[in-house]
Amino acid sequence: MAKMKMGMDIAAIMQQALKSVENDVQLAIHKEVSHKVGVHTATTIHAQMRAKGIRPAKLTGTHDKRSASQKAKANKYGSMLDTYYKVWRSKDMNRDIVFAGQTLADYKARFRNDGWKNHHYWEKSGQGSGSGNDVGGEHYIEAAQKILAQDVPRLVQSTMQRVLANPKQFKAKYKIST
Repeated sequence: MAKMKMGMDIAAIMQQALKSVENDVQLAIHKEVSHKVGVHTATTIHAQMRAKGIRPAKLTGTHDKRSASQKAKANKYGSMLDTYYKVWRSKDMNRDIVFAGQTLADYKARFRNDGWKNHHYWEKSGQGSGSGNDVGGEHYIEAAQKILAQDVPRLVQSTMQRVLANPKQFKAKYKIST
């Protein structure tokens, strides 16, 4: 009687199944880590701004001196010193990018970080000397970057351990198909 061989490689089938699970777990880790890094970065920047003495107008009382239309704008769009984060998927580079920083009205906060000289419109009737005060840079972004350089590796490691401890929970959270 002729022997019949089964032409299946079980190890290859197992490797293929494991590869699918590995990809799903990696995607869950990636999505979870990018969210955590974004939140941590935004809160660190905000904390460093507060530590350097940069406060929103509502806390200093200058908000009350604005006109009604300026108050309405500030109430609608938020303070320029608010921080936010966003995870953006770049199709050109095929990667997720985490943005964190001030709101879209961040120009004054950025100048406060770098410092500024008198604006050219503030000169006294064309005499060439400025009427406002020079403001030295507060360098809160640099301080936040130093803190993040220490914190982010630990944050990534702890998030990965959490996801690997219960991958089904995160696959369900991010609707990753198996």
